[in-house]
Amino acid sequence: MSQKNTLMANVESIGSIASCKPFVPSVNTACNEVIAENFRVGKSREVLAKFMKDHNFTIGEKLNPKQRLQLLQLLYDYKNVFARSMKEIKQYEKYELNLDLLSNKRFFLKDSTE
Repeated sequence: MSQKNTLMANVESIGSIASCKPFVPSVNTACNEVIAENFRVGKSREVLAKFMKDHNFTIGEKLNPKQRLQLLQLLYDYKNVFARSMKEIKQYEKYELNLDLLSNKRFFLKDSTE
């Protein structure tokens, strides 16, 4: 479990970006429409509205009411994968990560106690 005020990530300057390319949406919009059409909302509007209020998030205004309910249902179905606080984030004991570095440059963080 992480201690209070533990650094979880570091935001680097834009100069450290090695590559970037724009997102290109799927060309197969007919397939996406079929998937959206077949997605069924199983919970009532009241349950989903309470879920949204309890988790304190908002959904953009660009979605139509059906899309909004579908998104709420999807978030509700997978609510156990979202953490609402640092206390809910646990350490996975057997997780290993290999990072391929782009260079052999060493990184140092400035000591915040100075």
